[in-house]
Amino acid sequence: MVAGLLLALPAVNLGFSLAGSSADAFQDPQNSAIPACAPESREAPGLRLIAWGCERPVIFYIPGLGAQASDKNYPTLERMFSGLVDSGFAVVVGDVGFNNWGNPASVEALHQLVLQFNAGRPPRLAGMSMSNAVIMNYGKKYPVYAAVGLVPVTRWTSELIPVSGRQPPLPTSVSYPYHIWQGTEDNIVGTPRIKGAVVHPIFGGHVIELDWPAADIADVLR
Repeated sequence: MVAGLLLALPAVNLGFSLAGSSADAFQDPQNSAIPACAPESREAPGLRLIAWGCERPVIFYIPGLGAQASDKNYPTLERMFSGLVDSGFAVVVGDVGFNNWGNPASVEALHQLVLQFNAGRPPRLAGMSMSNAVIMNYGKKYPVYAAVGLVPVTRWTSELIPVSGRQPPLPTSVSYPYHIWQGTEDNIVGTPRIKGAVVHPIFGGHVIELDWPAADIADVLR
């Protein structure tokens, strides 16, 4: 399977403590009476926060098969995260489901992240490849604000079944805004077939290192 077929390694460390980790207020030297806020970036096992805090809207990103939250060795993905931050978002990257693509355990692990970092509000979700099975099955059970799929798995193809094993069926339609960036040379996941999704072609195959359009992704998740 290609280097871009990612999901995540083991479960999120839901014991991650935020004590003392909310963005520290500091005094604006120009006007000491007005508090300011500096969003934080930090890591814990299975979890990465990028520019989190200060009331920024949160995008939850789920890595695909073979990847994990701590990975920083994919330059185009890091540029996408930076672009989302520049657009005013925080990014929470979480390992959910231990490569259990879309099964109940992965759905609940994602929901715990949402409860912890988004106060239970309908989340903005983004995922690479196999992790979109988590997103779609999450959306069957819980409200979703909007979602983005990067070269996403939206159905189990004959090429994927040997890798994924027996997995819950994926929905055939969505009731929330779901935008897909589909590689024009992707012969792994096949043509996305999910009613209600908006498909955007992007040049390349089934790999992480495509030129992800951060500004466009931010717009559809705004």
